[in-house]
Amino acid sequence: MRPLKTILIACLAGLTLLFSCSKDDKTDQPVESKFTWTYNGTTHVAKQHSALTNGIGAPSIMASLLQNSPTQSAGPRINLTSLQQGTYAIILNSANRFEYIDDAGDIHAGTAGSLNITKNTGTTISGNFSVTLTNNKPVIGEFVNTAI
Repeated sequence: MRPLKTILIACLAGLTLLFSCSKDDKTDQPVESKFTWTYNGTTHVAKQHSALTNGIGAPSIMASLLQNSPTQSAGPRINLTSLQQGTYAIILNSANRFEYIDDAGDIHAGTAGSLNITKNTGTTISGNFSVTLTNNKPVIGEFVNTAI
């Protein structure tokens, strides 16, 4: 009878341990960082993107289709008055500037629209934008956990 009791206690302890673990704990998983935009009917996913708080044109947000390239490639270049959470009006020749380099390498300025920074953690920003360009085409996009 004693071996049966020992086995039952061991099984009970094992089941208690098994069900006490949480499979939903995501604190050790890396946070996804992504920057996407749609222009001329095509959705693009940036291979690199960042937000800068100092330097020429800062504060700014940039995204590119090329990884680790010193040359500009297709994607948005955004200069803002701040990277703080809030809504920024994009107007041609204003302090909040939006430029888009298309796949052909042509540069189009933003004439109207807005950019929303929905979250600023101090190390990353998230938000979205919708801007009409000088060629009268819209570009819309979203950025999530873009490193500052």
